[in-house]
Amino acid sequence: PRRPRAKGTTPRPAPPPAAAAAPAQAPDSRLARPDLPGHAGLELLIGPWCRAAVDGKPLGISPMAGKIHRLEPGTHRVTCRYQGGGPHFDRNITLKPGQRLTLRSPPVQVRLDLRLGDAASFDGKILRGDARMLPKRYRVELLRGGEVLEARYVTVTHRGCTLVDTPNLGCR
Repeated sequence: PRRPRAKGTTPRPAPPPAAAAAPAQAPDSRLARPDLPGHAGLELLIGPWCRAAVDGKPLGISPMAGKIHRLEPGTHRVTCRYQGGGPHFDRNITLKPGQRLTLRSPPVQVRLDLRLGDAASFDGKILRGDARMLPKRYRVELLRGGEVLEARYVTVTHRGCTLVDTPNLGCR
């Protein structure tokens, strides 16, 4: 049964149909977005924890997964700086109307310099030697013979990481 409308009110428009799930994106992928007519969208997955800006205007701390910054079409300068340091990300981008761009940090070198362990697990991925990984925070487990000796969170920065296990598990 329908409820009668109060006098002087207008009916609410029906909500738009749900959009189909967006396909998985590769680094620097570009997708046409019908919900950005006349504008463009920028998602920043640069980091970890740098101060992002577009054309000198601060946007906040990156990474900003899922947050789309609405921009005018055209050329923009994107920077991301660490406190007390220079830019680790500085790029000019050109956006078209309706375009969505996702910027990601490039992979960096992670080296293992272990004395107590023979391997390390980064978010479940076991490394026995050097690897290239995205800069971000990982749950790292120090392994010896497949057994966990120690676990802690470790941040791999844009400069890379040499993982050591003495005196403490961490990057240097």
